[in-house]
Amino acid sequence: QAGETIGVIGGTGSGKSTLASILMRSYPCDQITIFGQPIASYDPSTFASLVTLIPQKSELFSGTLKENLHVADASANDDALWSVLQKAQAKDFVSEKDGLHMRIEAQGKNLSGGQKQRICIARGLLRKSRILIFDDAFSALDFQTDAQIRNVIAKESDCTKILISQRVATLLNCDRILVLDDGAVAGFAPHKELFDSCVTYREICVSQAIGRQGVSAC
Repeated sequence: QAGETIGVIGGTGSGKSTLASILMRSYPCDQITIFGQPIASYDPSTFASLVTLIPQKSELFSGTLKENLHVADASANDDALWSVLQKAQAKDFVSEKDGLHMRIEAQGKNLSGGQKQRICIARGLLRKSRILIFDDAFSALDFQTDAQIRNVIAKESDCTKILISQRVATLLNCDRILVLDDGAVAGFAPHKELFDSCVTYREICVSQAIGRQGVSAC
């Protein structure tokens, strides 16, 4: 539903990234509908405005930060750019590095993994799509920054957020969590309900020292 945050978790090879690829139409699938229409029925430009994928591997090119952000919306003014940078918890380090004119090397080689991911999250937010898919897009972030960004995007009421992660802690506050196991759905419910009813999910939680209350079980 609009405004809802859905988590997706599962072991290696369970199908998490494949699901993201299907949602982005990299593979044909007539069984998925978006806003009542099969995803295959949308023309590419319309679909691109509806759904944005923010991947784990940050895709940055040589140029200024502003140029990298403008890939999402070439008409966005500086205020809009600073707004998404703040939401992505990137404003502070960008301000210290020449602001929007900060130079970025090819593939963001002059930035840390966490900095690259925050810039890509900012760029994804700038698109203002109705569906945002974060495919392990928080993996290089420390837990505090991860939590701060999730708190911000949870307030984006005009779009649906899909958070794919291997970290239970990243998904604890999702409205519902989809648990995948070998390409099949093992569970789909909020954290506490899954912890009680889904063996696969509970095993993942235990392996990460997360208890039913969402805190360390140690």
